[in-house]
Amino acid sequence: MKKTGLYGGSFDPIHNGHIKTALVFKEQMDLDKVVIMPAKRPPNKPDAKLADNRHRIAMCKLAFEDYKGFDISDIEIKRRGVSYTCDTLRSLSPEQFGRIYLLCGADMFLTLQNWKNPDIIFSLADIVTVPRDKNDLYVLEEHKKVLEKHGAKIHIIDTPKIDVSSTQIRKMLSENKSITGLVPKSVESYIYEKGLYGR
Repeated sequence: MKKTGLYGGSFDPIHNGHIKTALVFKEQMDLDKVVIMPAKRPPNKPDAKLADNRHRIAMCKLAFEDYKGFDISDIEIKRRGVSYTCDTLRSLSPEQFGRIYLLCGADMFLTLQNWKNPDIIFSLADIVTVPRDKNDLYVLEEHKKVLEKHGAKIHIIDTPKIDVSSTQIRKMLSENKSITGLVPKSVESYIYEKGLYGR
């Protein structure tokens, strides 16, 4: 059966850490394809002032243009209201996507039981999470046991430690500092060209 990974987030902007995580996700889970899904209004950031949807989509496309097996989806961007994972999963065709693996960061993973309709999420996708460091690993392993009691299928993968965040990049740009090496060159050029994040 085909195996598809879903990697959602604000991607505001997408950076090299996102790309490394996506590559490891695809490799370690032996996925046929990874779909990058920028969120319109993330439930955990309902009032966040994000860069325009078209810019975030465009930056994601630029970031993965040289990698095979990665698609950029605007399915959550097009949907009205908050981007709930359960709604996204219900909208995906099993014939097109096969078995679905949902990538969650450590913080999000620890709150999964509080998401909208977690039982639907657990029935439609395997959950994959990534520890930020060795201390995280124990906490994630313990929470894995909790979620498995609710029927979740959990996988914990290992990725290189990544010291970069979108918040950090936006702050650096607002302070007129260089972000070279933190985002792909094509994304950096796009940010300057479009005057994003105070540029």
